Amino acid sequence: MSDTAIQLSRSQMPSVPEALTPDDVMAQVYLIQNIMERAMKKDEHYGVIPGTGNKPTLLKAGAEKLNLTFRMAPDPQVEVIDLGKGHREYRVKVVMTSITSGKILGAGVGSAATMETKWRFRTGPGESTGKPVPKEYWDLRSSDPKKAQEIIGGKGFITKKDEGVWTIFRQGEKVEHDNPADYYNTCLKMGKKRALVDAVLTCTAASDIFTQDIEELVDNGVIHVPAPPAPSKTPVSTPATASQDAPGGTISPTVTIGAVQIPLVPPDPVHKEADSSSEQNDARDELALVCSKIADIMGMDAGSVLYQLTINKAGKFGKRSPNDIQWEANGPKGIWYPLKAVLSKAKKQLEELQKPTDDDVIPEDDIKY
Repeated sequence: MSDTAIQLSRSQMPSVPEALTPDDVMAQVYLIQNIMERAMKKDEHYGVIPGTGNKPTLLKAGAEKLNLTFRMAPDPQVEVIDLGKGHREYRVKVVMTSITSGKILGAGVGSAATMETKWRFRTGPGESTGKPVPKEYWDLRSSDPKKAQEIIGGKGFITKKDEGVWTIFRQGEKVEHDNPADYYNTCLKMGKKRALVDAVLTCTAASDIFTQDIEELVDNGVIHVPAPPAPSKTPVSTPATASQDAPGGTISPTVTIGAVQIPLVPPDPVHKEADSSSEQNDARDELALVCSKIADIMGMDAGSVLYQLTINKAGKFGKRSPNDIQWEANGPKGIWYPLKAVLSKAKKQLEELQKPTDDDVIPEDDIKY
């Protein structure tokens, strides 16, 4: 049989039931990029992990945005593994189901255990050096935390009040937590987050999308974004691709990919309140993890790290738990967000303490999902 005889024309080639066309795939890629561009914020919904290059990592809040976009219902299935001596491992499988069709779209897995370093160990009692904390330490604590740490002795030294005087203490050795149950709920949540992000990335095929650039797709001619039409002076009917909130029923811009048109609609304000609550929880969880990372580098416990980040020169307002930090507060210049401020400060300190070498790469699983 000749090669010509076995070749099939396009019309003769078998089709795959429910398979997406190239245009469908590109439409989904652009939809995710559009959500990322207009409804997500860096370091809240996605972020770059220090030491791992420039590829953005999807965070839990971002996964929830894509979950909402594609109308997926996550169903977490938890398996608890007894590791002995009170330790547990939580293995979570999140099955994704389409809200509109009821079909199973895929699944993701994740796990967390109290045997992980950040939950297994704590820092034992410290020993006073008898030396007062020098003024230079307080001056540099925020602007140059690494140099400030060197002033009090380097890694393994902390500041602590001793009989009313700020004193340099030598941090105690790491010891195992005597009650792993304190972290059962934390580990369960972490396992669920990891599985959720894995499920969203798997079901939306978005693992590589976060490295792409919308402007680059436009410049390369892959997608076409027409200019928005001029506002109409007379009321017009609003088609499916029009923004319902646009003045005078103005049609919002659309993206044309092949034969597919995607409207560029701003984020839905209905979910603002829910997003705020989720944002607070994610910020507290991320702050706890960042403080744990700083604690590992400086030989401290996470509570002491947070205390130093939040205490002022007068020795007031120090907090040892992210749950004790306000989300919103009234200040001299109006409303501000203390939790966000402390998280930003903690991230800057972590970046200063980390060196961009292969040994300092942070495992992706150790960052909030």
